[in-house]
Amino acid sequence: MRFVSIVGARPNFIKLAPIVREAAGRGLDHRIINSNQHSDEEMNRRFFQALSLPEPNFICKAFNGSPAARFGRMIETIGIGLNTIRPDMVLVYGDVATTAAGAIAARLINLPVAHYGAGVRSGDDNMLEEFNRKLVDSVSDLLLTPHESCASNLIAEGVSGRQIFNVGNLLVDAAELFDERFAADQSFGSPYVLVTLHRPETVDDPDRFITIFEAICEGCEGLDIVFPIHPRTERLINEHRLNLRQVHKSGQVHAIPTTGILSNYGPSKRS
Repeated sequence: MRFVSIVGARPNFIKLAPIVREAAGRGLDHRIINSNQHSDEEMNRRFFQALSLPEPNFICKAFNGSPAARFGRMIETIGIGLNTIRPDMVLVYGDVATTAAGAIAARLINLPVAHYGAGVRSGDDNMLEEFNRKLVDSVSDLLLTPHESCASNLIAEGVSGRQIFNVGNLLVDAAELFDERFAADQSFGSPYVLVTLHRPETVDDPDRFITIFEAICEGCEGLDIVFPIHPRTERLINEHRLNLRQVHKSGQVHAIPTTGILSNYGPSKRS
């Protein structure tokens, strides 16, 4: 059986890493489509390099225009990739635009869809990600949940239990690929806290962002904070000239590039 993973954004490149390793170990025919949703080099190609991911089998062009125009082009070009690869199953991850576009493109040509991250719910229907989650779950054949609570959410929404498989958290699996190399790093205090903030709801308003960051610092008193900064967050910090080190007075803030914490490491060689 040939299956294809459709990815295009930072969180799903990370989730892809353990899938690539497991598929290779089992001798499975696994292909990759990169939607190029994150077209920035720091957010895309360098993640493939840092995570030791193979080159995608199909890469979509970067898209310009309105969100609706970009989404429509993403569906179209992912569809071209799927028709080129002709997989037996399509695997999509999480809740980003690529996830929804990939699921729709697959269903338009009658390919079965598996959704990793199924059943995750925030309860906030104003979030675009929440819309994507529900949309993708509604068109998926296999619903792969990271936690039992996600399965409960799906059952409460009337989904058949036969479609649901609780498979655990791929982010934990990805962290375990790198944990030996993380432990060897001497540039940060030990233990340290890894923070990422990038959603519009948390970083588009400077006052809200500082409030959230202050709360994180209060909970991490005395510890170093390692902060790989997303381009969206970096724009906010630069535009408003925010000094994160002044916020976290009891420890150190290490602001690094998005792939900075991965750049010094490859996946662990352990099985």
